[in-house]
Amino acid sequence: MGIVPGNPHARRRDLKDLSPQGQAAAEWLRMLAQALKTSRLYLPGNPIVAKVRVQLAEELIKHLDYFGAWQFSFTSNEIFLGQEAVVRPSPIDPDLGTALVKTPEEALPYLFYRDGIRTMTLPKGLPPREVDVLFEALKVVGASATGNDDLVTLLWQANLRELQVESVPLEQAIYLSAKAARRRGDAASKGLAFTWAPSGTEIRGELGQGTGAQGLHRDTFDDWPLPEVHASAVNAYRSLLPVIEPLRVGTLAEWEEEQAREWSDDAPVVLRQMLELDPRDETRRCLAHSVVSWLITAIQNCSWQAACRALALLREFDPDLSLAGPDLDDALNELPEDEIVSRLDEGEPAEHAHYSALIVALGERGRGLAFTALSFCVRVRARAAACTALSYVYGDEPAKLAPFLDDPHWYVIRNVVFVLGQIGGSAVVDMLRKAAQHSDPRVKRAVVQALGSVSRAERTPVLMSLLKTKDPQLLSGVLHMLTRDKNPRVTRALFDKVSRPDFADLSEGAQRALLNALFEVAAEELIEPLEQLLNHGSWLSRPSLAGMGAARALSRIGTEKACAVLDQGLRSKNEAVATACLDALSTKGTL
Repeated sequence: MGIVPGNPHARRRDLKDLSPQGQAAAEWLRMLAQALKTSRLYLPGNPIVAKVRVQLAEELIKHLDYFGAWQFSFTSNEIFLGQEAVVRPSPIDPDLGTALVKTPEEALPYLFYRDGIRTMTLPKGLPPREVDVLFEALKVVGASATGNDDLVTLLWQANLRELQVESVPLEQAIYLSAKAARRRGDAASKGLAFTWAPSGTEIRGELGQGTGAQGLHRDTFDDWPLPEVHASAVNAYRSLLPVIEPLRVGTLAEWEEEQAREWSDDAPVVLRQMLELDPRDETRRCLAHSVVSWLITAIQNCSWQAACRALALLREFDPDLSLAGPDLDDALNELPEDEIVSRLDEGEPAEHAHYSALIVALGERGRGLAFTALSFCVRVRARAAACTALSYVYGDEPAKLAPFLDDPHWYVIRNVVFVLGQIGGSAVVDMLRKAAQHSDPRVKRAVVQALGSVSRAERTPVLMSLLKTKDPQLLSGVLHMLTRDKNPRVTRALFDKVSRPDFADLSEGAQRALLNALFEVAAEELIEPLEQLLNHGSWLSRPSLAGMGAARALSRIGTEKACAVLDQGLRSKNEAVATACLDALSTKGTL
């Protein structure tokens, strides 16, 4: 599920090779692809969606009025306007083996070609309604490769009058190769694979007129016998009307009730009945593959609650995922990252809860889905949902997260550190120690927070290694964690840090933070070192933060011996020492 870097404007240089009409068509198709993407990210009633649909129709009608009718022809990866390829695949980088740029309009040719459309004519004077119908149909079939309707059916049901399409003859079989079959070494299978749409090279068919066909339809009526008697249609209708009317009302009521009910409510019941009627392993395998299609479609549409239901049903048919596991893994690796990230960033807390529950239910298979959010989501709430899920998934085996600490992006490592902090315990200490060596201070700050879930004995060495930092925010976090409990080793380390000759070279904020930490943990064994630090310097020295901090630490210790040192300092001929002691006795707070 990687994103290939590239220049989004590189493809525009191809337009200079097209005629003005071809350039206009290419720009409109790009506009169509962007509008479809926008419509899938927002609700239908959103003003943004309404605006782009109106602009799309107006732009097309303007071009058709100027250039005349457009006739597009489709291959699996190209769209032609006459002899000009107005949509073509991106060039392949010889080093990466993938396209440098993947533009939205590259998905359009396959939507038409997959559903059997070979040409489409948009005449001059095309009504806006028919443009809207085309847009709605493309939105439906483009949402996933496993939808219930195809593009030809949707356009036919709309009863279009101006827009014309030419499709594959209905009586011709289209053969599809399944990836799973090739992986097992089987021959190509007929019919659509369970969890993916075939690529353009996997579609083939002997198109043309079939034997005994008239045009595109088989001759199935010339040999019908003629009736010897006939009935009056009007009288027959009148006699049937009393019976038909109640049936019609009941049928319409059932149809409306069925339309209002989600198909996913009935699917589990039907699939379970199928398994009861035919409990063979092959039936179980087919049902598992079917549910995988449902699961992947729900994830593509970011319907997390539906995806959880589908996964629960899949576990019912295939408890250990031994039947559908490979196909599920392949489909999860091919999910559209950008759409999922956009929907997660705009999602509500309830959606994030279902998203997190789905990853936990998927277990380690949901790792890619979780790291997609950690890597690309902008909103903290979406990333928090992924972190929570990973904490459950790897709670017993946190060592499996170690490879992700080598990620080139600092923010991914920071989020992994947060997950380790949620897991806690001795098992995460070595990984946190490694993360503490990262060059980015934001990762180190996350390490300090994560160490709060580790025992004092295990976290202290890691925190001590971070005392040398010059980042004030990181230093403050380290000192706060170190001073939670008094530890002679920590106390001595803080004193050594304060008494170093280069202490004065630190920023004032860092000096105050270290002295305040020393003030919190000062103990009686530091009295003599603090006395030396207090009296350090010549008679002409100005009061220093180190001397004032030593005096206040002695005041904090408060024993008879410490107070004696302060009393002696008050009588000192060194004005800086006397001032520091007087300040410490009058103000017993921190610096």
